[in-house]
Amino acid sequence: MVCTSPKCSLLLGDNNGSEHPKVNDEPECIRRWAISFQKRIDVKDDAERKSLSVLEEQGLKDLHDWALQYRDSLSRGQKLSRAHDKELRSAQKKAAEASVGMAQVDAGQAVLWERVCQLCNFVISSNEEGTNTQTVPTNTKDNQRDLNRMRVLLLQLKKNPPAVQSNIRFH
Repeated sequence: MVCTSPKCSLLLGDNNGSEHPKVNDEPECIRRWAISFQKRIDVKDDAERKSLSVLEEQGLKDLHDWALQYRDSLSRGQKLSRAHDKELRSAQKKAAEASVGMAQVDAGQAVLWERVCQLCNFVISSNEEGTNTQTVPTNTKDNQRDLNRMRVLLLQLKKNPPAVQSNIRFH
């Protein structure tokens, strides 16, 4: 019998095509090992498929939970944004009404200077008349001095508004 397949010639190391006895079967121990090896591979493949399906289900569940959480946080954010917008519009409306009301107030009334101090965001300290806390950041000493002087002047005007003469004539 002559084996002419390239597999036989590679196994036997013969490339010239001379006659060799045909290798019929593998030994029994190798055949048993191959069968048991294939069974082990099949078992591991099944376990891998099961673990992949479990991971896929867990991933889908996590994705669903994340989507619910995202929608909830988005709706909460929208509600907060709408409430904040409502508050801003209300404050803007009150400021516009206060400005209209302040337009008819003369400089001698304390309410005008109180409103100016509110708009300047001054916070009055209770321990001294002319002192207050700074809420506007400044960078230099001159700016600090100017800001403090302006603050003191506005607070003095708030506490003691100037007397306004009603019969002033313009020439």
